[in-house]
Amino acid sequence: MHRALEVLWQELKDSTALAALSDEAKQALIENCAQQGMEALRNPTIALRLKQLEQQRLVSLLTQWLEVEGQRGDFSVVATEEKQTITIGSMSFDVRLDRLDKLPTGETLVVDYKTGSVNINDWLGERPLEPQLPMYVQTLNETDVESSGLAVASLKAGSLGYKGISAKALETSGINTLDKVRGAPFADWDTLIKHWRGALLQLVSEIGEGYASVSPTNITACTYCGLQPLCRINSAEQSA
Repeated sequence: MHRALEVLWQELKDSTALAALSDEAKQALIENCAQQGMEALRNPTIALRLKQLEQQRLVSLLTQWLEVEGQRGDFSVVATEEKQTITIGSMSFDVRLDRLDKLPTGETLVVDYKTGSVNINDWLGERPLEPQLPMYVQTLNETDVESSGLAVASLKAGSLGYKGISAKALETSGINTLDKVRGAPFADWDTLIKHWRGALLQLVSEIGEGYASVSPTNITACTYCGLQPLCRINSAEQSA
């Protein structure tokens, strides 16, 4: 899916080109992108029929996804699958930015593709559970590129759409300002940026110092951990 979308936006480049496509041209583009997406899957153990089914699934999802993109306001895609090195505090991270959109205001929107579940509140806690997008935004804001929002492009069948937060109201369903995000503990975008800066530095400091307290964030962390025989959480609770 990542490769298919990369090829698609390298071809289209912006919402204007998308709107100008005829139905026939759009279908041909989708099928070509799905084909190139499958060529990126170099696994000789997968049967030909399964590959054919997966390609059909990609065509279906891309067709639906372009309907979602067509309902947005104007935008241009200025980066796709861009490798970067992000430095936070004393540590550097090699990352890949799925997509960066430029808005008519000149600001940018960081976009991450997801095929699984998405929860905006994972970005908003004291210790962000999904720090990747905040890392991108923080890095952009330290350069000449001003980021005005971040969003997940949810490519999960049955729940296609954007989910995100922005400094200003955008013409994209699912991307909201903080005052419209239920339970958001921050009054505005600048306050959130400042929080992310401190939270990310704190996380990096803890990693560097080998800090490993027994403090799972919530019950789901324990449910999917798989290391229960080695865990000390029950002992920590009993001694508290």
